[in-house]
Amino acid sequence: MGIGAIVGLVFGGKGLNKALNKALKFTRSAKIASAAQIGRRVDELHGKLDDVAQGQRTTAIIRAWTGKGFVDVIAGSGDRGLDKKILGALNGEKPAPNIKGLDAEQNALAYIKEKGWKPYAGAASKPVCPWCQNEIFNEGGVWSERPRRP
Repeated sequence: MGIGAIVGLVFGGKGLNKALNKALKFTRSAKIASAAQIGRRVDELHGKLDDVAQGQRTTAIIRAWTGKGFVDVIAGSGDRGLDKKILGALNGEKPAPNIKGLDAEQNALAYIKEKGWKPYAGAASKPVCPWCQNEIFNEGGVWSERPRRP
């Protein structure tokens, strides 16, 4: 009997595939690929703002693990939160309630923690502050560091 057959017996056949697929979702390379994908989406959404607004605001998306699946939480910074142009272009992302005075990443993280979810990967339209980055890293998540538009 081969190792695959033994593992199949131990884990109940199809359960093995499900367990392996779930484990593969949490590898570092999967998280990095996810962060890069999120970064492209952040650029797309933040690009809906005019040039002045792009320079003054931050848009962040943090993908969170709910225990059953992933959800992308999007947030804005400052007193305004997310612009209507961004809200109108969402495609399944869940907007976090805006907490005045917090960074976009902090708004998303506050919502994720309130729901009991775990940060998985994220990206923002501007470089992330050390506090926000550590919050994500401490949970095992990764952050996309990609070149930014000037």
